[in-house]
This record gives sequence, C-alpha cells and structure tokens, in this order.
Amino acid sequence: KRSGAGPPLYLFLDPERTGTADGDRVVFASSAGRMGYGSARRTVGTLDASWRPWSVGKKQPGARSDTVPCLVRGAWVAASGLALVPLSFAGAKVAAPAEPPRLALRGSAPDGPPAVPLLRCEVPLGDGAAAAGWPAGGWGHLPVGKSKARFESIAWITERLELPAAVRGWTALEAAEAVVAWHSGASPCEASAPSMPRLRWVANARGQVTALEDPVQAGAYEQALKRRPAPFGVAMRADPAEGGATVGQIEVSANPLALALRALALMPTGGDGAAAELAWRVVPHSDAKEPRPPLRLSSNKQDEAAGQPPHFQAFSGRCGRVLPLRPEQQRSLAWMLRQEAPDAPPFVEQEVGEAALPALGWRLEARARVPRLVRGGVLADEVGYGKTVITIALIDASPRAPLPPPPPLRPSGFHPLKATLVLAPSHLLKQWPSEIARFTGGALKTLTIATMADINKYSIKQLEAADVVVCAITVLRNDLYFERLANLAGADKLPSKSSMRHFAQAYGETMAELQQTVAAVTSGDVPAASQRVRDGQQRRAAARRGGGGHMGKSLGNTANRVEAGLKLESMAMAAAPQGKKATYAAEKKAAAKAKAGGSADAMDVSDGEDDVSPPAKAGKTSKAAAKPAKRAAAGGRKRAAPSPASDDDFEDDEDEQEASEYEEEPSEDEKPAKKRGAGKSKPATADERDPWGLSGTKCAKDWRHMTAAPLEMFYWNRLVIDEFTYNKERDHVAIVSGVQAASRWVLSGTPDVSGFPAVAETANWLGLHLGSSDASELSKQERKEQSALERFQYFKEVHTPAWHAQRHAVAQDFLDRYVRQNVAEIDEIPWREQAALVALPPSERALYIELKNHLEALDMKNSHKTIKSKCKSENDREARLAQVLGGSASPEEALLKRCAHFDMVGSATSAAAACNAIVATRTKQLKLCSEEIERQTGYARDAIALFEATHPTAKLDPKQAELRGMPASHFRDWQTKEIADCGDDEATRRMVLLVKAGLARPKAKVALPPEEKSFKDKMAWVRDQVHLLRRLQKELTGRVRSLRFFEAVRSVQSGGELPGKAAGLPADSLGLLSCCGHAGPLAEMLEAADRQECPHPRCKAAARPGCVVRVSELGREAKSQAGGAFGAKLSAVAALITRVPAGERVLVFVQFADLLVKVQEALQAAGHKVALLKGTPNQRSATIEAFQQPELAPSQPRVLLLNLRDESAAGANLTAASHCVFLHPLLVGSQQEFDSCDTQAVGRVRRYGQARTVQIYRFVVDNTIDTDIFRARRADAAPMLEAACRADEAAPLP
Repeated sequence: KRSGAGPPLYLFLDPERTGTADGDRVVFASSAGRMGYGSARRTVGTLDASWRPWSVGKKQPGARSDTVPCLVRGAWVAASGLALVPLSFAGAKVAAPAEPPRLALRGSAPDGPPAVPLLRCEVPLGDGAAAAGWPAGGWGHLPVGKSKARFESIAWITERLELPAAVRGWTALEAAEAVVAWHSGASPCEASAPSMPRLRWVANARGQVTALEDPVQAGAYEQALKRRPAPFGVAMRADPAEGGATVGQIEVSANPLALALRALALMPTGGDGAAAELAWRVVPHSDAKEPRPPLRLSSNKQDEAAGQPPHFQAFSGRCGRVLPLRPEQQRSLAWMLRQEAPDAPPFVEQEVGEAALPALGWRLEARARVPRLVRGGVLADEVGYGKTVITIALIDASPRAPLPPPPPLRPSGFHPLKATLVLAPSHLLKQWPSEIARFTGGALKTLTIATMADINKYSIKQLEAADVVVCAITVLRNDLYFERLANLAGADKLPSKSSMRHFAQAYGETMAELQQTVAAVTSGDVPAASQRVRDGQQRRAAARRGGGGHMGKSLGNTANRVEAGLKLESMAMAAAPQGKKATYAAEKKAAAKAKAGGSADAMDVSDGEDDVSPPAKAGKTSKAAAKPAKRAAAGGRKRAAPSPASDDDFEDDEDEQEASEYEEEPSEDEKPAKKRGAGKSKPATADERDPWGLSGTKCAKDWRHMTAAPLEMFYWNRLVIDEFTYNKERDHVAIVSGVQAASRWVLSGTPDVSGFPAVAETANWLGLHLGSSDASELSKQERKEQSALERFQYFKEVHTPAWHAQRHAVAQDFLDRYVRQNVAEIDEIPWREQAALVALPPSERALYIELKNHLEALDMKNSHKTIKSKCKSENDREARLAQVLGGSASPEEALLKRCAHFDMVGSATSAAAACNAIVATRTKQLKLCSEEIERQTGYARDAIALFEATHPTAKLDPKQAELRGMPASHFRDWQTKEIADCGDDEATRRMVLLVKAGLARPKAKVALPPEEKSFKDKMAWVRDQVHLLRRLQKELTGRVRSLRFFEAVRSVQSGGELPGKAAGLPADSLGLLSCCGHAGPLAEMLEAADRQECPHPRCKAAARPGCVVRVSELGREAKSQAGGAFGAKLSAVAALITRVPAGERVLVFVQFADLLVKVQEALQAAGHKVALLKGTPNQRSATIEAFQQPELAPSQPRVLLLNLRDESAAGANLTAASHCVFLHPLLVGSQQEFDSCDTQAVGRVRRYGQARTVQIYRFVVDNTIDTDIFRARRADAAPMLEAACRADEAAPLP
C-alpha cells in the first residue's frame, strides 16, 4: 500500500544473472524494469533468500503475515571515530618536457622506435614500510595492463600527477623511410606493425571457399605482435636518501612513433603517399560515453545558382523544345561544378591509433593522415528532385576531353576517353538516353550497353566519339564479362561464385595483368597483346586438363599444394586441411575426369547459377568441332565443347553474335524462392578465342578497331553510378576497384547516414577510406570471410568512446564535403494515403493462425540457431522444418505471404481446400516424425553398442573410461525419465509406444564416421545420436499440439463442438489455446495464461495471454468462400483496381518474387492487363517505356507489378501512374531500410511531371503480422489504422 507523495515502491523477486534460483531474493525497489548487462539495481531493502510470497503448488496464496529479515541500504550512520588525514606530498619533484618532443625514425629499427619520457616524479617515501614493493637499486617496469594492484598502491602519487601541457597538442613525427616502405606496399616497420600472414584460399568439403593463413607465418606474426613496442611504459624505483629515508621515483614514457606506424599500416596505399603525415598527442582519458549528434546532410539552398548549360538553351539544330533547369537545380549544378574544379581540395584520410593509461587517466593518440584527391560526390537529392537531369546538365556544362590518368595509376595502363560512363539499373537504360536527348536537344552523342552483345558491337573508335555511355549494371553481374576480362588480361580465371573477398583479391591481380595488355595494345604492339592472351589461354587450358597450368605438376608435396590454394581451388584440389590422403584423392579424381574427357575444374566453387555464356564466333573451327557448338547453342544451357588453343586460333571474323546469346539471366530476386538453391557446378568451358578482333586485319592497321573492350580498359572522363545502394558483391568490387574516372558521382535519394559504417561504405564508392571498422560493425558476410587470426585480432582490439567520436566527426566531415541532399518542392502535387484493413474469412484466418502456431511450436523463430549435428538423421529433420516455411527465408516472410494468399506452394483452389490439405500435410509430417523417432531409437542403441565394443574399458585411461559411459547414460536417462513426461499427455503416449517399437527393432549395421578420428570425437558423435532423439521428441510434441489446435479450429468453424470442459458451452464464453490446442472456459484460460500455464492436466505448454484465441472470433464457415480462389487480400486489391477509372494506371508493390507471381495470376483472373518487370535489360527497359506512353491503348497493361525490395522500385519515372498499392508492409532489418525502400517506391509517381492526384493504398490484414510490422515501422500507424477503411470498400477519390 502506497503512502505519501514519494516515488512508487515495488516488491518483487529480483533474480541474479548466475547461480541457482535458491539464492534469488525478493527486494523493495523504486524500479522494477529489466537491468542491462553490467548494471546493478539500487534497492531499498533486500529480504532473506529463503522467503517467497507464494505458496507451494498451483493454488493462489491466501492472506498471511510473515516476519522476514530485511537488509536496508542507504541509511546514514554517524561515524564519529573516523577521520581522513591527507598524505603529505611535500618535497615531491616533478619533471616534464617544456616543449613537445620532436621524434624521428631514421634507418632500420629492428626493435622498433624507442620510447620517450613524458614525466618523471620523485617522492619521499619516509620509512621502509612506505617503500615496500618498490624495486631498489634499479628501474622496475610495470606491465601496464596487468598491474592493477600495484597502480592502486601508488594511486596517492599518480592521482596528483598532471598531464604535461607540452604534449597535449598534435606534434608532427618524422618517418620518411617508413612512409616510403608503406607506399610501396610493405609494412612501414615490421617491429611496430608486423606484416599479416599471406592468405590462401581453399575449398572445404562443402565447396565453400575460406581464407587460411600460412601456419608458419601466422606463428611468427603472433610472436611479433607480442614483441611490439608498448605504447606506454611505467617504471619505478626506490633509492636511499639522507637520514635513512627512501626516495621513490616514477617515470612515465610513451612510444608515439610505434603507435603512429601501426596507424599508418592500416591506411590503404594510394593517394598522395609522399605527403603522408604522422602526428601524436597525449590527452586526458575517460571511458564515459558522450552523446554524439546525429549525422546530417547539407543542402544547396544557400549556394549561388549556375547558369543554364549550353545545350539546355536554344541553339541551331536543336530537336524539341527548350527545357531549362529550375533555380534550385541550378544551385545543385553550381556545387557539382565546384566539386570537379581543378583546384578542388583533397580529402584527408586518416587512421588513429590509441592506447590508454587508466591509472593516470591519460590516452596516447597517434594518427596517420594521407591527402587523397577525389573529384565528384554523392547527389542525394530526395526522390523526384531530378538527379538525372542535373547530372546531364553537369555533363553538358563541363569540358568533354580525354584526361590522362593521374598517379598512382599507370598512365599506359588505361586509354583515356572523353565520355561519361553511366552505370544504371537495367530498367532505366532507355530512360537515361531519352532524358539526355530531350534536355540537350540531341547535342550529346549517347551509346547504350544493355548486354554483352552491345559490348561486342562497339569499337574503341566509336567509344572515343561518344559523349555519354549508358551501361546496364547487370553487365557487371555476368559471368561471361569476367571470363572475358581475365582472358584479355592473360590472367587466371576469376572465381565466379566465391566469397567477395576472394574475388576481390583475384580481381586485383587480374587488373594488374590487364594494364600490361592495354599498354601493349595502345602502344600499337597488338601482336604482343595477342601473345599475352594466347599464353593465358594455354595456361588455363592446361589447368582444365588437370595439369595446373604453370604451377601444375611441379607441386610435389602437400605443403606446396596448400601454398597454391588459389590455383588448386579451380581444380577442386584444395583439400589440404583434410590431410594428404584427401589431397592426393582429389588430384587423382581430377586427373581421371580429364582423361575421360571431362573437366578437371568441374568442381570449381560455384553456386550453380546457369548463366548463358557462349563463346564468340571469332575463330574458324572444323566441321567436327562446329557440330557440338551448334548443339550447345540449340540446347540453350549447354556449353560449346572446348577445343585446344593453338597459335592460329585468332582468325578475323566480323560476324556479330546474336544479341539473344548474350542476354543476362533474370536476377536472383526474380526467381521464385523454391527454385533457388546450390544446384550443380557447371563444367568448365574453353575460352573465347578472340572476341576483340586483335588478330584481324582491321586491328593490325589501327588498334582502335578493337571491339568488346571491357570498361576497366578506359580512363573515363566521369563515372556516374545511378541508385548505387542496390549494387552489391562483384559489381561493387569492379566499380570501386576497376573502373577508373577523373570524377566519380553516385546517385541515390535515400542514402544511409545512420552511422559511421554506413557513411564509410558510401565513401568507398568514391574511393575514399574514412577509417577502420570496429569488430561490432562488421557485417555477417565480413565476419564470415575473416581468417581465424583476423577474428582474434578484432576480438582483441577494444576502442574507446573517444575513438568512435573521432570517426563520427570524420563521417560528418565527409558528408559536408561530398554529399548534398535537396528537398523536392512538390507540395503542389496533391496526394492521399489510406490504409485498407482486410478481414480474413474464417478458413483463411484458420490457416494463418495454424501457421503461426506451428512455427512457434517448432521454435522456428530461432531456426537460425539450430544445432548443427553430425547425426545422419538431422538433415531429414531440418528438411521437415524447412518445409513448414514453404520456400520462405524466415518465419516472418512465411506469415506475410500467408496473409496475402492461403496457399503459396500448393495447388488448393480455395481456402477451405487449403485447410483440408493442411490437415493432411500435418498428419503426414507427424507420421514421418514418428517413424524417424522409432528408427533413430534403434540406431542410437546400435551406435552406443558399437562404440562400447570398439573401446573396451580395459584399454582406456580413467578419464576415457568415464567418457565412454556418457552416451549410454544419456540414452538410459532419456528412455527411462524424459519420455515419460513430454509435457503433453498425447505426445507422451505416442513417445512411449514409439521408443518401445524402436528398441524392438532388429540390430542394424552401424559404422562410426571415418572423419571422427579421436576417441573424444567418436564419443561426441554417439552422444549426438541421443541429442537428436531429444530434438525429435520436442518436434513430435509440437506437431501433436499443432495438429490438435488446427483440428479444433476447423471443428468450430464447421459447427462442431470442442471436447472436455468446453463441451456444451456457448462460443462467446470459450477460449482455445493456440500453443497446445486445449480449450475451456474463457475466464479460466485467461487466468491460466497469466500464470503461463495450461489448465489441462499434464499439459506443460508455456501459455501466454496472447495464445488465448476467443472461439467466437473464429467464425463459422459459409457455403461460399468470401476470399475466392486467390484469398481475401488479393481479391480486395483486384476489386480496388476495378474501381480505378479506366484511363488511370496503377503500380502494385510486392516484396517477394513468388508472391509477385500469385498477384499477377489474381489480377489477370480478374480481367486486368498486367505487366511484370522482369527478364533481360532490354525487356525491362521496354516494359518501363511502354508503361510510360501518354496514351493507354486498349491492348496495353495498366497495372505494373514491381518488387518493393530491389532496384526495380527505384529510379524510374512512372508518372503515367497515379495509384500505388502496397500489398503488405515491407519486411526489412532496420528502420532506415524501411524508410528508404518506401520513399523510393512512392517517389516513382509523386514527382515532377505528375498531373493527377497521387493515391496510395496500404493493405493490412487485421490482427496479424501485417499490423505488427505496420505499427513498428510507421510512426503514424495508430491514426492511420483508426481511420482505415475496410479493404472491400477501398476506392479512389471521385
């Protein structure tokens, strides 16, 4: 009972994080919330641990009075006998430098640079007792990180030492030779920053490429790390003084040069390396976290406007009317011109190393700074502002002339062009040339590259004449492009499907080789370039035949084979971690394949994506060789047979490949989820001989007739990446590392500025390095691609709040320098947004509840944490669990799809039929699980018997003998105790019968896995057989409960009665638990759910209030299905589109590829003509162009389906449509991603050029995951849902 006006006081059980429950205490406290890790609750009183407010059993306690010991904290008590006496510091002497020490590193320093004293203190210690523990007669050095007790004992001295003023500011360091070494690619100082071990890339048994360090180098590296000079040093000594007293001395030193060289080693080479600067300082240190302001974007609102570009005005020969820039666009153009100015200042990249000395409250900081000149920036104007037009204006207003590559690029390694290269999503390929022609009146010559066939079509001479080259980003996702790139470079084949880090390393080596080929071509020495290509082809042909190319058979031992991990990976021979036998077996298998006519690298790491990559018709072949090639072309996905390379392979043939042979495959997002998968690896193919025409007569006369040149061959005047946030993996590597230009621009209306990692990724597109990442900021893929040593290093490195604050400031500096975001002034475009609530009919509601309950019963929410077992039956179990998701990537995705359609993977024609199919499926799954338990029981019994027979006790030591009995003990406990109480009486009855049947099975043949070598590994494998039985038992319980619940729901909806306590009671007074399927009086079910219990006897389901389903809400099945053949939501969307006036067009946004297909079927069944953005770049851009036609012809579709999650929902101008339908809320991992995708989608129609009122409809199924996501992501969700209309009443404005 509360009395007085003070804060509320709570009485509750406050459990400890560790220990047994018996030690938890009931406390009085003013707060009852969950405490974060490492924080402690301030309590008013703590009761004795033996007291609990509740009685034993399930009965609620009655009123009672107890006397309990209570510990009360916080009471003030007078301590008259205590006094604080300050220690005397009289006679102490402190020496510190008056000027900042000037430090320099000249020549080699095998042990690293020396430390410099910062402060020396001399203190009288008095008698011998005070000097206890001080080293006498010499300096004793304290390990800074391991001397907490010693530092505490001298805190009376260290707390009085002030940081010298001379070292508080940044002071330059000199290390010219170290900078030169770093700029050449070596370590600036091996003692301070030892070189990382060389990485080898090997494929494991599952075909996954992993990074391994050289073990010898890794060991040396680890030892070198331990010997690195310490950033701080503290030494102390005690010396006798006059009168028998003792004087103590403390010296604090620092090694700024060593720390600065560590920071320099983290910097990427490049930029103006000769101008690298090193500096250091010492500042007060604190572990307190200071709030950082959110990162902000600047605008051009205060900038002066630039004039209209020359061809945005009237001129002789102009095509079309003049379309000038708006005033706000002219301001943006002025900023872009300044960013590209010759006198644009460089950006200073920096890395900061730090080391703290907590005992003194000091922090040593050393930084390395390198200026890097980057022209360009990020045009982040909001959707609808006109980024494309402003970029075209920049091209028109700037000089168009070839520029030589600046250092450190190799001048002869690139051919300069005057053209601007635009890399755009495939569906925008026609929009860019159309806008260029419309605004410049046809003054700029534009070339379009949609597919590899277009690359074949253009010669270097044609590219030299172009002003703009628009290329589909999908070209850089085509295997053929990278195969041809390596072919021209004369390099080894690039890994097609591998880790991105692996690809990036191989790509960098290929680029170095390519520059040599380009140098030969552009100098006129075409025969030398042709020879380089032939040499590379012969080397790769040898590798395909099993010879390993130039490394091949010379590798005589396992160590050498591991050393060549990158080469062996392409031959499927990187089995070194499995031992010599595995290595030799892989070699033997590869040689056998080659001898039989197969390909030795058929096991090359790949995810099995079948990209069509036919060789170009550049060489003449015999009739015998031509027939297989024709058959391969006719077969669609079959490859041409390889033929050996020869010197006369290079024959001139001007015939072009048909464009269809080079069309890209649909993107992975376009493929239905159920069709994705690893598939089989593709066989290796022979290289294209000469798609560039290097051996032809035209190139012999003028090398500029060379065709099919890769984008990396040129130094472009400008590079523009449209919608850069959607580019990932190989295209990202190629754009950032390979494609070079004088200026770089990236466009996106929704850049991520949520923190330093996001801004650093954006800066990377411009070629800037903002700083190293913290371990907590690495993505899942980056962590996966780390080597073991790198993971350890990241784990060991702990950064201070000041380090994070400094990077935050660097990120803001980058945004201020290179990013501008202007808001489109489009308030005059009227728009309306409304939510449409869908009420699922009973059968669809039952299907949704059943799936939700089934996922929870099988613990699919934590499916990513599934234990990776070595048991043979584990794959069967995981396959059954994955089947529940129906091709979805997560439980949330499966539930979202179930809200939209009642049967995504089946062929049910109605929701009622889907319900019947669900009952049949769940019954079958329960049967399969039961059979698996029976089979696994006998298998576990036999495995234990074999293990014990193989390892008799007499041959084991005491520890092994103890471990030997562990599997049998687990199995005995499981069958005698655990199965007797499954938490569900029906599941228990089933389990007892199944185990009995399993133990009665005849003995089967069991073999211990050969990969389990040691005794302990074999024991663990046998024990895992019992662990699998436990998981199967849990699965069986979940399936029994799931089936019981769904049968109860369907019984209610069909007019039947529920059994048990629910029999005979009216529906409005009944409750049904979704967690177990038991029913009863509603009040009783709610009361039990509050206690997290099920009132049914022997049911231990963890019920919660949210599990109680009111039977009255399930409804009764009507004779006619309200949802129709496609469900209530899709039927409502189709009805809405029917109500849209005939002349108006509609965009429908859906996130999932398989759901897009269902939506298309539903709308077409309703009589609507629908277009789906899919296929090749030409098909995508043609779809967009046709949809944007001013007049809607009767045969043209007026509905366009777009994927809400990928780039198809971004960039395009779709103002021909004025209605946007969002089928479901977007399922993403962050609020920033949600806002970005949603803004991009709405921006397709709400932009300049829109002549109608924009109407947005958001369909949400009531009381489902739809509403959960909508409320979590939308700040205005509550008023929108309150004002929402019924889905069947949604209609456009009149």
